Amino acid sequence: MIKEYKEVIIRICIGVILLILLIVSIIAFTKIYGNKIPKHKIDNEIVIPNIVETYTYSTLELVKDYDNIVYLDNESNELRLKTNDENLDYYIIGEYGKIYKSIVPIEKEIEETKFGNYKIYSDNDSFYYINTTNNTKSNYYVSINPLYYYNGIKDVFDFLVLKDEEKYYLLNINTDEILELDENIKDVFIENAYPFMVSNYPNYIIVENNENKYGLIDKNGNTIIDFKYDYIRNCINKDEYLVLMDDKYGIINSKDEVILNNEYDSIYYIGNYKILNKDNKYGVSYNNKIIVDTTLDNNKTDQGLYFTILNNNLLLVTQNQSYLINSKGIIRQVNASLNELSYKVNDNDIVSYLYSVIENKNNIEIKFYDLNMYEYYTLKIPYENIYDYNISITSINKNYYKVELDYDLSGDTSLDKVYYIDMVNSKEITEKDALNQYFDNGYSFVLNNNTLYIYKNNELLSTHENINDYFGGYYFSSNKNNKTSIYKIEFKNSNK
Repeated sequence: MIKEYKEVIIRICIGVILLILLIVSIIAFTKIYGNKIPKHKIDNEIVIPNIVETYTYSTLELVKDYDNIVYLDNESNELRLKTNDENLDYYIIGEYGKIYKSIVPIEKEIEETKFGNYKIYSDNDSFYYINTTNNTKSNYYVSINPLYYYNGIKDVFDFLVLKDEEKYYLLNINTDEILELDENIKDVFIENAYPFMVSNYPNYIIVENNENKYGLIDKNGNTIIDFKYDYIRNCINKDEYLVLMDDKYGIINSKDEVILNNEYDSIYYIGNYKILNKDNKYGVSYNNKIIVDTTLDNNKTDQGLYFTILNNNLLLVTQNQSYLINSKGIIRQVNASLNELSYKVNDNDIVSYLYSVIENKNNIEIKFYDLNMYEYYTLKIPYENIYDYNISITSINKNYYKVELDYDLSGDTSLDKVYYIDMVNSKEITEKDALNQYFDNGYSFVLNNNTLYIYKNNELLSTHENINDYFGGYYFSSNKNNKTSIYKIEFKNSNK
């Protein structure tokens, strides 16, 4: 009998445990996958109506007026109100397409200058730090800066560079030890990286002495490279250093061994490529092996030079030539300067095509290329060659691009031209085809140059002016008096 009772009790306990696990699982699933709602209080939902019949026109019904400018913030995916106080922004409409009952302030993050257990403070142009582990305050310094390097994932801060009126010091934020540097050191380069590049080779620190010569020390203050160079910067993510001597650049390693001789007027880094400039002739090295001799002409100066990485290849553009280069050398060349065409994905610019602009008699030829530099499509635009003009190309999405020809005629836009290109099908298309966005049941809209066009199939139903943008089922407009109106669309029939 006792045995049977024990079995019953065990079964009840198991059942209770399983029930608890089931309830916890349901709650967790709901939180993760359930319908997410905004945290702010909202009015009733207002969405684009379900179009179930044929309407003859549309109206914009005013939802709310604001005394300030409303703008679309792409990062937060919210409509925001810009107040007279430049430090304040307020949400108006969330990404769920709902209007808040009251204007909700954005929570401002309080930034702390903190590195490990150390917090840095400023006081009347002087600086001090507090060690939060023992709550001790330091002496005052002229400057306190983090010395950082990049480990391939994030910036790493191991040291603080302290400077008083006489010397530099290194504070190890992991061991709390302070190293006093030689009094002959005039400057410590806190970023420790070649401009626009970051280094994950953190063992050595670039310093300058009182004779304006550069050298290298380790994090114990020992000299690694003597103070003999006019300039040193470490290069990308290897044990390589760009050095300047007698107005010529070269590359060395931390043992002061020569990788590239000091014979170049400039050296640029991008990926594993280096662009070498000698007497305004350009060459390329890959992993420090010369793959293109310094024979490429840029005609004038570095200002006309452009380079980027496309599909692991180097695109090098001079003033009138473009080269596609891989690890072995030049694989393709075009007798024109190419530009990038990109579209946005989650606020990132993705390069999709290349293009060139060439004047040819009374035409402007815009040639489009794929990322392998093969010619893709050519748009010929007639133009008035007695006027100065500007060509701009912007993405509508990945495949549609807008080409604008604007003349410099002091506000006169009568000669300006706009073209839309379907890159997938390599053809010119209409504004409606390029910008059309659908509701349902055949209804669509085009918003261009602050004018809203409503269509039923290809029939224009209504036109509404002074509309800035569309978002979450709402249109909004701002006037010269810094006021904004929010609208929703209504479809109607003239006989009703």
